[in-house]
Amino acid sequence: MARHRRDAEAIVARHGVAGDGPLPSGIEARRVVRFPGWHEVALWLPGRRLLVAADVLGTAGYFVANDAEPLAVHPLIRPFPPRRALAGLTPEAVAVGHGAPVTEDAAAALHDALRTARRRLPAAYRHAWRASRRARARN
Repeated sequence: MARHRRDAEAIVARHGVAGDGPLPSGIEARRVVRFPGWHEVALWLPGRRLLVAADVLGTAGYFVANDAEPLAVHPLIRPFPPRRALAGLTPEAVAVGHGAPVTEDAAAALHDALRTARRRLPAAYRHAWRASRRARARN
């Protein structure tokens, strides 16, 4: 999303790469979201079998359909999961921008999240609504 551009210059400077130039060797960019106002790529580091997905995937409570779901597609993207963009990946770890990284059974978690995104949409929305109600009750 455009609001995340705020850190781009600092990240570019820290890693010594051109912000709009080619990626360093061994890193693939995969376009995972292309909606008006929201363009996102995930980074695949095949040598490390690491998938870095800032917003499209997450483990935070407001992403998942239930507490047993280890990884989920963003609630707004669940109807349109990026199956093609992430097809064939078998990560050992998935780093996300919202929640803890997935470091156990990451490939299975990724495939399950993509496969069940639409089917679990109602449950994910209910889970997020209930979690927000519990949080408001505590405050």
